[in-house]
Amino acid sequence: MKKLRYLSIVLLMLMLSACGPAGPAATPAATPATPAGTPSPTGPERADNEQMTLTFAFGERSGTYSGEVANGLPHGTGAFTSQNEGGLDWTYEGGWANGHFEGAGKTVWSDGYVMEGTYKNDRLDGEGRSYQGNRLVHEGNYAGDEYDGKGTFYNLHGDVIYSGAFSNGFLDESAADRKARLEPFKKQCVAMSHEDMMDGGEKLEGAKIRLTGTVLEVYDESEGDEEWYEFRMSAGKGAKEAVSVDYILSKGEERIEEDTRVTVWATFAYIDTFSEGEMKYTEPYLEAWSVEVAPKPTPTKTPAKTPAKTPAKTPAKTPAKTPVKTASVNSKLYNSWICRQGQYTAVFTFKKNGTYTGFFCDDMGDVTESGRYTADGRNLRFDAGDYSYGVTYKFSGSKLVLTYPDGSVSTFSVYEP
Repeated sequence: MKKLRYLSIVLLMLMLSACGPAGPAATPAATPATPAGTPSPTGPERADNEQMTLTFAFGERSGTYSGEVANGLPHGTGAFTSQNEGGLDWTYEGGWANGHFEGAGKTVWSDGYVMEGTYKNDRLDGEGRSYQGNRLVHEGNYAGDEYDGKGTFYNLHGDVIYSGAFSNGFLDESAADRKARLEPFKKQCVAMSHEDMMDGGEKLEGAKIRLTGTVLEVYDESEGDEEWYEFRMSAGKGAKEAVSVDYILSKGEERIEEDTRVTVWATFAYIDTFSEGEMKYTEPYLEAWSVEVAPKPTPTKTPAKTPAKTPAKTPAKTPAKTPVKTASVNSKLYNSWICRQGQYTAVFTFKKNGTYTGFFCDDMGDVTESGRYTADGRNLRFDAGDYSYGVTYKFSGSKLVLTYPDGSVSTFSVYEP
C-alpha cells in the first residue's frame, strides 16, 4: 500500500514537471540576435574639432567643425568656427545640408553680435533676430542675411528707431512717413558739447542728442553691408573732440562723405575706447536716427579773433575802426524779440557793442547761439553762430524775414516784449 502511494506521488510529480514553464535550456544562450555576418546598426558619422575648408555662398572659409557629417561634409547638426575677411571670429551652430547652413541656426561673432533664425543656403532667410550681446537689435523677416520685409529696428537701449518695411537692409519708408517718425524725436534732442558727453558718461546713456560738426572718417560697418556705416565727426576742436556715430540708411539715401558738415540726431550709447595702430581713442558713441547735411560756415570780413581792431570799449561813433558798429540801427533791435509763427518761437538780444545772443525753437529742438552782427537800417546779418552762418535777417514792419544761404526764406510774426 505504501509502495502504491509512493508510486502515485512520483507519477504526480512527473506530470506537474511536464506541464510547468520551460527551463533556461530551452533558449540557448549562444544563439545570436541577428544572423551571422550582419553588422550592428550605427548612428550618423561624426567629426570632432576636424579642420575643414568649406565653400559657402559668401565665399570659402577654413575652420574647425564638430557634429554630424555625410560624405565628408557637415550634414545634420553641428558647429563650425572660422573668421571673416576682417579677421573677426564667428561660429555657426545649427542645421546643415551637404556642407551648407540649412534650417534653424545661430551665428555668433566674437564682438558679441548674434544672428539667429531660419537659414537657407548659408544665409538667414525668413524669420529671425539680431542681437548685440543680450540686447535685441532687429526682429522680423530676413532675405540673404539682410533685413527684408516687415521688421522692427531697436537701439541698444530698447527704443524703437523704426518699425515697418525693409528692402535689402535699407529702411523703406516714404518721405512723409520718415518726417512723421523723426519730428517727435528731434524735438526731444538737446544740443550737447563733447565735454558735456564725456563728463556725463554712463549717466547720459539713452539721452537724445543733437550735434553739428564735420565728418572726419567714414567706415563700413561690416563686409558686404551697404546700408550700415559708421563715421567719426568733430564735436568741437577737430579730431581731439570727436564722436563715433553708427547709422543705417533709408532706401535712396546717400552716404555722408568725409569733410561734410552734418547735423546728427541720435541717442547716446556709451563711451567707447578703441585703437587704430598705435593710437588709442576714448570718445562718445552715438546711434543716429537721422544724419543731414548742414550749411558750412560763411567766412566774415570782421572775424571775432581781431579784438585789436574792434575793442569792446570803442564807442559806436568810430565807424572807421569798428565797421560792425557803424550801422544806423533802430533801438528796437537792441531789445529781446519774440518771433512766432505756428509752433516756432525765437528770442534774440542785440547789444550795442555789436554782439547778439539768440534762442530758437523749431522741429530740430532748442538752439542757443551767439556771435557778432552787422546792420544797415533794419537789415541784419549774423557773422557767426552755431546754426546761423550766412543767414540774413530783415525786419519789415511786424515781420522778420530770414534768408538762408541756399535761398530759402522763412517769415515770422514779430512781437516786442
